Amino acid sequence: QPEQQPPLDERAVDLRSALQAAQRAAPGSVPPFTAECFCHFASGGAQYSWPPWLTPENLRDAEGRVPSDPSYNQGTLWVPDEKTQKNEKTHGTPMLLQYWKLKAKHFDKIALFKVGKFYELFYYDAFIAQRICDLKWMGEKKPHVGFPEMAKHDYARKLVDAGYKVVVVEQVERVVEQKQRQAGQDNKGPSCVERDACEVYTNGTLVDPELLGSAGAKFMLCLHFHDAEGASGQGATTSSATKLRFSACLLDCATSQIQVGTLSDAADRNALRTLLAQTQPSEVVYSAANIPADVLGLLKRLPCRPQLSPVVHQVDALAARNAVSKYRLTHPEKLSGAVEESLKEEGAQIAVASAFKYLEMALLSSRVLPVATWEALSPSFDPLAAAAGAAMEGSSSSSSSS
Repeated sequence: QPEQQPPLDERAVDLRSALQAAQRAAPGSVPPFTAECFCHFASGGAQYSWPPWLTPENLRDAEGRVPSDPSYNQGTLWVPDEKTQKNEKTHGTPMLLQYWKLKAKHFDKIALFKVGKFYELFYYDAFIAQRICDLKWMGEKKPHVGFPEMAKHDYARKLVDAGYKVVVVEQVERVVEQKQRQAGQDNKGPSCVERDACEVYTNGTLVDPELLGSAGAKFMLCLHFHDAEGASGQGATTSSATKLRFSACLLDCATSQIQVGTLSDAADRNALRTLLAQTQPSEVVYSAANIPADVLGLLKRLPCRPQLSPVVHQVDALAARNAVSKYRLTHPEKLSGAVEESLKEEGAQIAVASAFKYLEMALLSSRVLPVATWEALSPSFDPLAAAAGAAMEGSSSSSSSS
């Protein structure tokens, strides 16, 4: 068995120091999840065997970009071809070939991998789950922990509460079906039972009552800024601006409620602050190339900080328009006149299309969108519009009394 691990508080100190060392060594800014993976490798990885493509010096996204590249996508992982994987005998078993296929698309999520009556976690996922859930180590050759299937929601809840995303990989084929498949004439497919991603849990996309608990609405907020020009830190400055605009799509996945609209704002971001204060989103989805630096700083300083989910590839205007048109055709009469008015804004279409894309990643599109109820975003989130409305109301009252 691996060496006895130190107490949790000591491990937290070790992790912080390892993270600082990893950040100093990196040539650029490494995304948080990837940085933590590097920390675990530095602090506890030496006693284990690792596949070459997973070590910090070799880690790449699906497009071959290093973690310090501004365009690096920590949601994907480059893995070699199947023949190369099989040559790594400890890391290229039939089951682990399925694991690498899954992690190639979900690197930034903790994979709960179903094996018989247990969920098992490997490599970086094992380190993170062991730290958060205090699970017992299960193997000597590679990082490996697990728990009984009945405890899935308990441990998934702990991981999500700690700010991680989770993907649940189930056996979608019974052993007897696998044997029948292998005995068949074509004998295609893996030599072990088929597995596939069946659920994704993030803070803003929870729909299972066992994960939601007694909490109220948990909103996911997709933002698009009309005033931004480039990546955070290089976007448009707001010091001289008097009027800024942004579009928002607000979703409650558990109840399939969607609100969309475009708000006017000022340099102090009062409208955005009002929206955040009144809705308390559990997760904010945005394009890393679109969000202004001051907004990103604002989100990171919130007292109840939401899960921040930057996307590398922003939905462009044409793709957004096509996505909204497709939804309109597939689900006629879903969008009210007020919602259609809101969707005349290009930014609102981009925010909605980004929400569609995120729901697809979370495997919730078919569950949420067909039954969704739509509303235009409340004007109460827009202090400028609210003030103008109040002034008009006051003017009408004065006219009536005279």
